[in-house]
Amino acid sequence: MKPQRREAGMGLVELMVATVLALLVVAGAASVYAGLKNSWQAQDDLAEMQDNERLAVLLLSQVVRLTGFNPDPLGTPSAAALPPEAMAGFGTLAAGQALVGTAGGADTLTVRFLADGNGIASDCTGSKAYPRGSLVTNRIRLDAGGNLTCKVNGNTTQPLMAGVAGFDVSYGVDTDPACAPCQPRQYMDASQISAAAAWNRVRVLRLALRFTVPGGRPPTVQWEQNVAVMNP
Repeated sequence: MKPQRREAGMGLVELMVATVLALLVVAGAASVYAGLKNSWQAQDDLAEMQDNERLAVLLLSQVVRLTGFNPDPLGTPSAAALPPEAMAGFGTLAAGQALVGTAGGADTLTVRFLADGNGIASDCTGSKAYPRGSLVTNRIRLDAGGNLTCKVNGNTTQPLMAGVAGFDVSYGVDTDPACAPCQPRQYMDASQISAAAAWNRVRVLRLALRFTVPGGRPPTVQWEQNVAVMNP
């Protein structure tokens, strides 16, 4: 008669080793999942930032391009259509002057034009609901919270986009006033333009925005564009 063999179960040591290995596998899977989730979230945040960036850039470009626009310059000359205006922190506009800016820290930019009445000329918030000949003054600045904002006429300041690290404006001026068809040959900041009394000679604005990237790698992205203006 053959002796019976006793079947031995898993010992305590083997059980502990198996448990540790299982925990390591679970921890590894959780780490991979967390990494993928963070990557997906970063991609979503980046895509959202890029969408906001494109919208802000589009609105800025459209508004700046309209600087000094007058749908009826013969009936209402610019000197009468653009009366003197001033606002603390944004500079002073003389009669007939379509733009002004300030420099130092984050720049400010003020541009104004007359509405066409057909819904083509929109302000910096995207609104087009203005009767023909209405004066539209757009004041753009970067606030302390990193929001690019716009104030239209006497309305409440509206945020255009968040996550902006810097806003800088340079002004392209033809250094020879008698050479009207010439291309701008010098870029100045707002203080230099004011010192030279050259606001009505500005032909191109160079807009520079620095955006904070989610996750901080790289910390900022620079966007820059030259926009020709209808400066009278």
